[in-house]
Amino acid sequence: QHEYPFVQKSSQVQRLVSQGHLVPVRANEHFKLHRVSFPFARPELERFIRRLARQYHRATGEMLVVTSLVRPIDRQPRNASRFSVHPVGMAVDLRISRQQKSRAWLEQLLLDLEERGVLDATKERHPPHYHVVIFPTKYSAYLRARRESAVPASTSQ
Repeated sequence: QHEYPFVQKSSQVQRLVSQGHLVPVRANEHFKLHRVSFPFARPELERFIRRLARQYHRATGEMLVVTSLVRPIDRQPRNASRFSVHPVGMAVDLRISRQQKSRAWLEQLLLDLEERGVLDATKERHPPHYHVVIFPTKYSAYLRARRESAVPASTSQ
């Protein structure tokens, strides 16, 4: 729908980064990357991860753990869906916490954002993780609406 190129081979990742289609995802005090081969994503997904990680860390005291981002078609696991959007950089896999409180918090937030049409989230079993796909246009509109609602209305005298 967005005409994003699918990364066919590992060698294409750096070209898409240099063209600005993908941006680096760098761990910070709120999240870490665990065995992520290609730490790059669409800009909207990178923004989502940073915001989510900050909120998650504040709410649960745990760091969010990202286990997969962009993944070229030639590096997809055998159990990957043929419709996977990991090769376009719109998907992130998140480790499932061992803490029930943290799982409940994250699942509720993902369900809320899914109901708003901002993303699609699936709880996968093998290996256990949350697979989250961001809809870039809808996510950007959601953020704009949140910013606009946070700005106090001007008062006329």
